[in-house]
Amino acid sequence: MFHRKDKEKVVELTGVPQPNAGASLPVIFCDEFQLKLAYLVHKTDNESIDDAAAVTVNQDSASKELIIIEFSSFCVYSFGIPNHRPINKQQFENTIYPLGIFRIENSSWISALEKEESSSLTFTRKRVLSCQHFIIYFQNSTFECIAEDFEIRREQNTISNIGAQFIKTMIS
Repeated sequence: MFHRKDKEKVVELTGVPQPNAGASLPVIFCDEFQLKLAYLVHKTDNESIDDAAAVTVNQDSASKELIIIEFSSFCVYSFGIPNHRPINKQQFENTIYPLGIFRIENSSWISALEKEESSSLTFTRKRVLSCQHFIIYFQNSTFECIAEDFEIRREQNTISNIGAQFIKTMIS
């Protein structure tokens, strides 16, 4: 998690399925070239976060509707604490706070990466400059990523099966 600056602007990404409020079970699948994030989704996009029923699930639970987000040309990611309570609540005044998916404009994290890469190879610095800062708040953790873009797909599956598929693509 990177320290937020006042100049940053938080923009909610509408149209991206919200994590399940009860048990989203976010899981990251990553190697040097690929970054995928999978999580359980709300039953419907119209269901409010407060109305979500608690579910008892684990990675091997029966097939559930998952969201898989594949980040293109990622530079770096962070996953863990803090949970769904944003550091600067004022930035989130017009959003579905607390859970959700956001893009950070004027990202201090991208600025810091740009400074780090300023003495590096030109293509690395250009790659950082073409990236965006994404953040996803789950119930118990936060995922942040610097990447060019992302693609989303819905899938009925278990998290364990998604992991097995990812490993298979890595070694083939």
